[in-house]
Amino acid sequence: MEKKVCIVGGGSWGTAIAKLIGENVQKLKEYNNDVTLWIFEEKVGERNLSEIINTEHQNVKYMPDVLLPANVMAVTCLKEAVVDADVLVFVVPHEFLETTIEPIIGATKAGAVGVTLIKGAFFAEDKITLISDMLGTKLGLQMAVLMGANIAKDVAKGTLSECTLGCTNEVVGQELVPLFDSHYFRVNFTKECGPIELCGVLKNVVAMGCGIVTGHGYGPNTVAAVIRKGFLEMIRFCDMFSNKTSTEESVSRVFLESCGIADLIVTCTSGRNFRFSELAVKNNVSLEEIEKTEMNGQKLQGYSTSVELKTFLEKTQTTSDFTLLYGICMAPGNDNSPRTIVSAISPKLATDKANGEDL
Repeated sequence: MEKKVCIVGGGSWGTAIAKLIGENVQKLKEYNNDVTLWIFEEKVGERNLSEIINTEHQNVKYMPDVLLPANVMAVTCLKEAVVDADVLVFVVPHEFLETTIEPIIGATKAGAVGVTLIKGAFFAEDKITLISDMLGTKLGLQMAVLMGANIAKDVAKGTLSECTLGCTNEVVGQELVPLFDSHYFRVNFTKECGPIELCGVLKNVVAMGCGIVTGHGYGPNTVAAVIRKGFLEMIRFCDMFSNKTSTEESVSRVFLESCGIADLIVTCTSGRNFRFSELAVKNNVSLEEIEKTEMNGQKLQGYSTSVELKTFLEKTQTTSDFTLLYGICMAPGNDNSPRTIVSAISPKLATDKANGEDL
């Protein structure tokens, strides 16, 4: 029986992945040739976005100038889309995930597998719920995660990229690799989920910090310092709060994979969390305003995560263990000042400049 694939989410990243999977299934005999792409219906001018995708094979709102394979079909009823899907690929902003999946609880196919590409988590004061855990529990899915240094536009254009696919069930994970792997999108498998997923959460916060300091005129040396300390705090955070299923050596290797240091570097130098945080500083506006005016209806994941992460670090009394992450979380509430970020790297510099001089 051929497996059917449904992609849940038609933003820029969802569209890029739909293109990749649409190409791959045509070469994989175990998969049905038709790929379903669920989108939230929107108007583009006088036309529905789903109609444009299905007739012109372009997502003109979120990924213009990229042609989708003709076997990728946009749908707007999620329940109909998932009912016969064997593989569900989730690519929606984590802020909207719970309301998005509400109609399909109890509707997914028995034995179906889920793959989350969502770089977020749910923080409930002193508790973290990973998206893979939430989806697995609510929808009854065996879950895997896919994270890496993947700027959506580059992947959509076929630029050589890498990613990390993690699954605690090695058989299921290895079966998923061909669905994503291609000559331009290389997939490395590891029998791990928690640390991979948390890397995808925390790197957006670090990137936001890099954008803020850059916007205030700090150069590459400072950005490199933020990346270095941010990377160390990401490792420490995963060690303290992630459920690790592999050996210590295996977990440490996660951070040297595409989902770790590679994703952190690209996000902190060219990703949207870096670029739009820098723009907010230069325009002297809040990050909320940047979301409204510059992001075409999409969310700045680093900012939304930082709000919840700040409360989590306070409730768990670990602010002193994560001085940089906490400092970045503090910045949006202080008019995007770099002071708390810089002081996490050099307390003396922050003290010396505290008397009326901008950092």
